[in-house]
Amino acid sequence: MFYLGCLSFALFFLGDINDLRWKNKALSLCFPFGFVMLIAVYFILFFKNVAPVSMLWSILFAGLAVLFLLLTLYSLFLAIPFAASYAFPGQLRPVHTHGVYTLCRHPGVLFFIPMNIILFAAFGFPVYAAFLYCILNILLVLFEDIFVFPKLLSGYDLYKKSTPFLIPNGASIRRFTAPRSKYPRM
Repeated sequence: MFYLGCLSFALFFLGDINDLRWKNKALSLCFPFGFVMLIAVYFILFFKNVAPVSMLWSILFAGLAVLFLLLTLYSLFLAIPFAASYAFPGQLRPVHTHGVYTLCRHPGVLFFIPMNIILFAAFGFPVYAAFLYCILNILLVLFEDIFVFPKLLSGYDLYKKSTPFLIPNGASIRRFTAPRSKYPRM
């Protein structure tokens, strides 16, 4: 099962390479399909390895893990236009610079890592899976940040100058919490 999680990251990379080079419509489904596969792996590994400490703590930590999962899903599929991001491979599109994307350039990772820490610490989720999936996710966004997004997202170079890579800073947090009209879209 662990290897299917690694395969899902290979699908993410394949989807990005397709977006850059081949522009094959069928391969544009690699990212969403890989994400569904990765979530399935998480559920299977979770229920296979669950070792909660107490019912109250289990409910609390399960709620936190689900919250971070939902924030990851939101960042990847709802905070940005789904069709523009995944349905038209290779098309130049505008960079998304508001909402969670004011916090950092890759908020999906920002929420993915705490989810893994919670699953490992509270439920006995395999440490090797949690660690490797986080590393693979960081490698993926590095690849996207250096090679993919500068070519496919108009305004990405300017966005890189104003928004931190993975860890929000004071300015990005202020933009996120400020009324929308105070900081216009880039």
